[in-house]
Amino acid sequence: MVQAIDEARRRARQGGSRVPPHNLDAEQSLLGAMLLSRDAIAAAVEFCRAEDFYKPAHSHIFDAITTLYGRGEPADPVTVADELGRAGLLEAAGGLPALVGLQADTPATTNAGRYAEIVEEHALLRRLIGVAGEIAEMGYSVPEDVAAAVDQAEALVFDIAERRVTDSLKPLQSLLMASLDRLESLYTRGELITGVPTGYIDLDERLYGLQPSSLVIVGARPAMGKALALDTSIPTPDGWKTMGSLEVGDRVFGEAGAPCAVTYTSPVHEQRTCYRLEFDDGSSLVADADHQWMAYDVSLRDRSRVVTTQQMVDQGVRAGDGRARWYLPLAHPLELPEQDLPVDPYVLGCWLGDGHTKSAGLTIADHDIAHFEREFVVAGYPLFHRGGIEYSTSPSSADAWRAFIGERRELSRELRQVGLLAGDSTKHIPAVYLRASFKQRLALLQGILDTEGDVDFQGRAELCLSNRELCEHVRELVCSLGHKPGQLKEKRIRLLDDRVVIAWRFAWTPLDPVFRLPRKAELLPDRSPERKLRNHGRRAVTAISPVDSVPVRCITVDSPSHLYLAGESMIPTHNTSFALGMAAHAAVEARIPTLVFSLEMGHEEITQRLLVSEARIDAGRIRNGRLAEADWPKISQAVARLSDAPLFIDDNPNLTVMEIRAKARRLKAREGRLGLIIVDYLQLMSSRTTAENRQLEVSSISRGLKVLARELEVPVVALSQLSRNLEMRADKRPVLADLRESGSLEQDADVVLFLYRDEMYNAESADRGTAEVIVAKHRNGPTGKCQLAFLDHHTRFANMARV
Repeated sequence: MVQAIDEARRRARQGGSRVPPHNLDAEQSLLGAMLLSRDAIAAAVEFCRAEDFYKPAHSHIFDAITTLYGRGEPADPVTVADELGRAGLLEAAGGLPALVGLQADTPATTNAGRYAEIVEEHALLRRLIGVAGEIAEMGYSVPEDVAAAVDQAEALVFDIAERRVTDSLKPLQSLLMASLDRLESLYTRGELITGVPTGYIDLDERLYGLQPSSLVIVGARPAMGKALALDTSIPTPDGWKTMGSLEVGDRVFGEAGAPCAVTYTSPVHEQRTCYRLEFDDGSSLVADADHQWMAYDVSLRDRSRVVTTQQMVDQGVRAGDGRARWYLPLAHPLELPEQDLPVDPYVLGCWLGDGHTKSAGLTIADHDIAHFEREFVVAGYPLFHRGGIEYSTSPSSADAWRAFIGERRELSRELRQVGLLAGDSTKHIPAVYLRASFKQRLALLQGILDTEGDVDFQGRAELCLSNRELCEHVRELVCSLGHKPGQLKEKRIRLLDDRVVIAWRFAWTPLDPVFRLPRKAELLPDRSPERKLRNHGRRAVTAISPVDSVPVRCITVDSPSHLYLAGESMIPTHNTSFALGMAAHAAVEARIPTLVFSLEMGHEEITQRLLVSEARIDAGRIRNGRLAEADWPKISQAVARLSDAPLFIDDNPNLTVMEIRAKARRLKAREGRLGLIIVDYLQLMSSRTTAENRQLEVSSISRGLKVLARELEVPVVALSQLSRNLEMRADKRPVLADLRESGSLEQDADVVLFLYRDEMYNAESADRGTAEVIVAKHRNGPTGKCQLAFLDHHTRFANMARV
């Protein structure tokens, strides 16, 4: 028998047999033992499931036996046959004789546990073969997203290990001995901190460090800086709102032009240091000193980085050669759906540019009439000559209509539909056209410029109108297309009769073809797209001047770049130190391998924060490079300490629990151990599963992190945002109910910590420069508060002085 098994294995290794691994003798012996002994059933269910059996009949019999066992009924050939008969499976299982035969041929009931192990091992091998085939097919199909395919393959392999039934039942005696061994080890060490130290003395004394296998949730509201004046205009898919009127759930635009949601609105803050930023297109914004901007710094060869208003002031608005130092990127064109517009956008643009105020007539020069007749006819509006250079889309007789073949549209009626030609209304761009699709908005602009636009002596498109409201609307239209129009300037025009009229003008270098009329389009210089973007694809900061403090407010949006558009020129503007302090202490001081997953900040920003915190120098100086002589030794020492630290950072913004698990496993295998995992932050994570709603998805993520902590036996610290409900209370200190999006965070966490800084809500607070760490939940110890110092200029939390 043994020789036969060895021969089968040898042939399988040589590829002589493609029969999936199985052991029918073990399956029959296990089922026979289960028919004879309830103890054998208890041993079997610890290892096996019905689908683990190779022979379908054996799977049906196992399922029937365990069903009877679960109901507390006896399991023997007669009762099992009856159960199978009720399910219509008795004949498939071989009938009563087969059950009696299994019982009679059983070698020993006491070996049921081993039989079950053999069955499970062969089932695992068959699953492994199946998964290997799936992975091979996946590779041969050449998927578009290779990284996702690798992740899926890894998940399939991990799923095999997860499905294995493990022996988690331990006798108290062995557990007590393990506890005594651990107590002896701790006593010998003579240390109070039994887990991973955080570096915060009071917190470590309360938690005894971060314990292995524990999930620690750190909750806090978003930072209270980064604020704009309340009257700042914010473009939305439906028009405009002010910063002060925005609410959570409102839709605004991200820097890429796509609509995004407001996920947080801060309280209104007063007594902040405020500045007015002026730009080279004549626009301006009022922001506080801490407001963040994604800016290009020409002194660093146009490298982009996030800087605050105060940092730009401290480092200077001008570079050494006198050029503007700071540039902000232009927003991409607004991404909006096609609209069902009453008037063709190009035709409306022509009428707005050179149409009659009280009728559907237009003034068109003779040398341009052929172009406009062609464009209007294609759109369904035939042009009829009224005399001189006057034309209309309404004929003077029925014969004129009959002479036109094709769709007939009545411009005057359609103009009234959008609020034009009505009463004392003046020319303006209806709101629906300003939020139409890119193609529709560009056609509208082309119509306006073909009739009233021009090309100035610098080779720029320009528009000059006596109607200021219409000129402002056109400028907004240009901004929505991703262009940078110049400042709206007043212009005095002297007429032939010596009368002087006031007009409004702006000019810009277009990034798209803004003329359809050939004679005007030919006047625009032929610039390459690269040159257009280099010279006119960004906005320079020309001046930053202090202003009297005004009420300010900040928002957080869910755009991938964390940028949103602000101001009439649609300027992109931007919207964790505690956890980084934990990571640095564990890795640098305790030499414990630490893994940080940052879904919000990039490698460079995290590294810079760690360097600032470790060197304990002013964050502004390390960002602008204006370091004092005394700073360099501190930086050198900090770099040396951090370089040797076993700290690993992953800034993939699209992480799932499965990916975190895979990367943590690999790192632990490579380094030999892993002491701490930090995830910043939980609400930015996504799940591979298709949950019905976000709460269930967050529940799945938090449960996955808890399982990860137990599996790798390391503490997992996950940062979490809090609900804005706390902003409505008189006492803004967070409570467990404020954990955002899912109550499962409270349920799964072993420890829940909240950060609270009173100065963020109370400018006159006596606790300025301090922070409370509120231990709201501690599964194995006391709750309470710890006091820390917050060193704003070092972006660091520190221990309070002890008396």
